[in-house]
Order: sequence, then structure tokens, then C-alpha cells
Amino acid sequence: EMLEDTTEDKDAIENCQSTDSTGSTAIVLLWLSFVAGIVALIAGVLGIFTVVPHTSEIKKNSISISAFLSIIAFLFWIVMVPLEDDDVFGAGFYITIFSILILVSSAVLTVINSSKPTKTFVF
Repeated sequence: EMLEDTTEDKDAIENCQSTDSTGSTAIVLLWLSFVAGIVALIAGVLGIFTVVPHTSEIKKNSISISAFLSIIAFLFWIVMVPLEDDDVFGAGFYITIFSILILVSSAVLTVINSSKPTKTFVF
């Protein structure tokens, strides 16, 4: 009976340690995504008030990198987090999904806006 408890305790400790490393890696990727988003914001503001060369390319690339890193961090966390049968995701999970959707849509709109159409389509 004591041996079974010890085995369960070891499994619980390993589970907590892998959750901690998964969370740390996802947090690092999300912070890198945040930094790329700040670069996009600064490039956008500089493009409004001053004429700086290549601000549209910097903004487009940094917001795309930000979206990519956010998606990778979220997927990494989803794949690597050990879940128990009764685990329920909290509000942070849904806020993260919502913010990634907004970030990806802004990245797509930035890429569409910065592309130069070669032909005019008439509907």
C-alpha cells in the first residue's frame, strides 16, 4: 500500500515538472511574440508621423512573426501540457485563443493591404 502511494506521488511530481517546463517555454515564445508586436506598433506609428523607409515591410513582417510565434506557443502548450481527466481550461485559455484570432486577422489584413494589385477586378 505504501509502495503504490510512492509511485503515484512520483508520477504527480513528474507531471508538475513537465507542466512547469511547458509553461515556461510557451511564456518565452509569447513574450517574443509580444516584442514583435511592439515592433509592428512602433513601425506603424512611425509610418504615420514621419517618412521612414521600409516601415510597411517592417510592420508586415513583424506582425506576421508575432502571429506565427503566438500560434506556435499556443500549439506547443496544448500538445505538451499533461492533462488529467477532470482538468478544465480557465478564462486565460479562451482569452489567448481570442487574442490569437485578432492577431492573425490583423496580420492577414496587413499583408493584403500591403500587396500591390496587378489587375483590377470588376464584379
